[in-house]
Amino acid sequence: MELHDIRCPRCKVNVLGEGFCRECGEGIIYSNEAIVTLENSGYQIDENHKSVEAFRKSQIDQNSFTKIGNTLENIGNGGQKIGATMNSFGNSMILGCTIPILILFILGAILF
Repeated sequence: MELHDIRCPRCKVNVLGEGFCRECGEGIIYSNEAIVTLENSGYQIDENHKSVEAFRKSQIDQNSFTKIGNTLENIGNGGQKIGATMNSFGNSMILGCTIPILILFILGAILF
């Protein structure tokens, strides 16, 4: 096998030890023959791309981190909504309590 024979299975771009095709993003899993050819030519291959099982495991790990990140983002957004609600409530309480008290003071000063 020659270096120019190692190509992306989807778009046929030449890939040399890359984990993902630079053109289409396809995950590359190298055959044993391709691994030997690349390593003999000085290229290094990520362990996650040397077998289907390792590639699937790396994808599961990435998906887990994505799910955790999305969950944390949702929690943060929920906290932001609560803060906005509390701010609105606080403004309503200030207007609802302060203005009537000021009116009572003004009326009390005028009438007494």
